[in-house]
Amino acid sequence: MSSKRPIQLLVYNSRLFNAHWSIFVPRTDNPHLGSRLHATGSVVGGFTLEFVRNYNVLSDNRPLQRIDLAVVPADCIKDTEGDEEIVESDARPIDRLEQVIVTVPAPGPSMRSATASRKNQQARVAMRDCQWWVKQAVAALIAAGVCSSEAQSVADKAPVH
Repeated sequence: MSSKRPIQLLVYNSRLFNAHWSIFVPRTDNPHLGSRLHATGSVVGGFTLEFVRNYNVLSDNRPLQRIDLAVVPADCIKDTEGDEEIVESDARPIDRLEQVIVTVPAPGPSMRSATASRKNQQARVAMRDCQWWVKQAVAALIAAGVCSSEAQSVADKAPVH
């Protein structure tokens, strides 16, 4: 039986706006350092997938909740070396977990502009943001057999603000 590694949901809480969500993969040698995998952007301009290697959760001054999301086989995760933060805007996967995650595209724009015509505003648009992306990424990890279906329940119950 292979060993397991935890992955977490990082929730950057906000009173006024929806919280920003990221998937965090803590390193084995330091649980505060790891890879932060997230969709960054806005509902107006769209999002891009970004991986932040050697991310230190303690160096961020925003309100943060770390929620245990799932445990995954250790052979699905590869830690990066060093402690210098590396931001990868092109999100190149280095392990099985990330290979699955990159199959979920970051959402494009989902909010209409205030100047859009009334005729085009008839249909209600589903907001697709970083929270939507995390839920889709979790579903992909479950479908690929990387984590159990309990992870979806954790994401569904996570704080929205």
